[in-house]
Amino acid sequence: MIRMKSWLLWIALPLAVISCTPEKREHLPPDVMESLLLDIQLADVYSVMTQPDSLTVNARNMDSLAQFYTGILKHHHITEEAFRSSMAWYEEHPKELEEIYSRIIVRLMAEAGRKEK
Repeated sequence: MIRMKSWLLWIALPLAVISCTPEKREHLPPDVMESLLLDIQLADVYSVMTQPDSLTVNARNMDSLAQFYTGILKHHHITEEAFRSSMAWYEEHPKELEEIYSRIIVRLMAEAGRKEK
């Protein structure tokens, strides 16, 4: 009986350690995520601009938006699952996501300034 308990302990202990180890989630690197999110933000803006009813404020054309998202992911060679998983990781690490969005804002401001000239 004692021999059986020690045998179970040797099996249960490694399983317990493995199950308690936090899962290391892979995510897209910041530069890739930045380019992807920039394109997604531009698609969001464009989908609002494609509304046939100019009285609708900030309403997105969801059909166009779905097509834009599919095209953006395809352009960047990223699966929807990889994007969702990465977005979940970045939401758990808001400092990294904030840094990405800060760089996106700088890029958009630079582009807007260049177009004004």
